[in-house]
Amino acid sequence: MTAVKNNRPSDKVMQILYAYANRARIKGFFNDCWIRLFVSLEYYWIHVLNEGEITIDERVFDILSNYIFDVVEEFSEEDLSALTEGEDNILVLEYCCNMFDKDILSNNTAEHSQPEALTNFICKLLDIEDGTSIYMPFSGNCSEIVELKKMDVSCDIEGEELSQFAWAISILRLEANCVYFNNSKISANIRNLDSYKNLLAVDKLFNYVLFTPPFAFKSLDGYDEFDAVRMAIENKLIDGGKLCCIL
Repeated sequence: MTAVKNNRPSDKVMQILYAYANRARIKGFFNDCWIRLFVSLEYYWIHVLNEGEITIDERVFDILSNYIFDVVEEFSEEDLSALTEGEDNILVLEYCCNMFDKDILSNNTAEHSQPEALTNFICKLLDIEDGTSIYMPFSGNCSEIVELKKMDVSCDIEGEELSQFAWAISILRLEANCVYFNNSKISANIRNLDSYKNLLAVDKLFNYVLFTPPFAFKSLDGYDEFDAVRMAIENKLIDGGKLCCIL
């Protein structure tokens, strides 16, 4: 799988994707048709095309099991090859994620998504230098890491996410964008938390802290959203470090 900097699949592949979306919506899959395709193609890529070569936390596909369908049955052999081979492969996966994000933004759902243009703006505004460290509490689907990958930035990232769904999607998204491959300049360690109180007890400080406050979530352990934000930023930055909080 090769990471590329374009942002749209070829016209031929786009026709395959449009046809799939029409079939999925006829079957009643509206807001989740794109995330179903993303998860299913990743499952096929990891467990069929690269069986035994790619190691990924097994919890990921357990969490996303309801989104997996058999892509071999859904697509012709020619169409499936077009979706999973060459440069179009990563473009298809990112297109699915971006379309899912747009579906979230256009519907009144409990899920939160950050517009792609805002992610791009944030990463350019921070002007992150090579060799720096970043802490991302509430890391979501790791869109900032994907953007930094496109910008060819070299950095170490520690991230944490409370939502199992968002965490699982982020792990697949990072795998798809080669963050966990040797050809990436980014080292990313993203943990799934079961409580705000388990936010990283750091033994090091970071050059950057980057996050969106988790105002969509309610804690069950006595901690509220403001406690989570406080714990996320306390004693996390080096002198002169930068904090970016997206409200």
